[in-house]
Amino acid sequence: MGLLRRNLVGRTVVIISHDMALVAEYATRVIAMREGTVLADGTPADVFSQCEVLEGTSIRPPQAAVLAAELGLPGVLTVADAVREMALQRHRSGRPSSPRLLRRPRWTTSSPVRAASS
Repeated sequence: MGLLRRNLVGRTVVIISHDMALVAEYATRVIAMREGTVLADGTPADVFSQCEVLEGTSIRPPQAAVLAAELGLPGVLTVADAVREMALQRHRSGRPSSPRLLRRPRWTTSSPVRAASS
């Protein structure tokens, strides 16, 4: 993402979006507004955890963050964060953990899908 590269070289990047998955992955600060009034200002984890404040906006936390909160994984915002946190919890508990849980998930395959022949 070109915006991320610009931010890494010291430029401020402002994103106005209703895509909360994008915000969770790239933003370091979130300002939630309604009708020109600031309702919340903080890190994505802080803002997304303020459910009663967000009810007054059209903003909904990313699905991964909602599921993680229900599973007792506070502060998790993305699927990749959730996978890493679950692997760390398994490691801390002494249960064997697959090393593949610590890698970034692959959502696509490189091989073409073939129709089954009868």
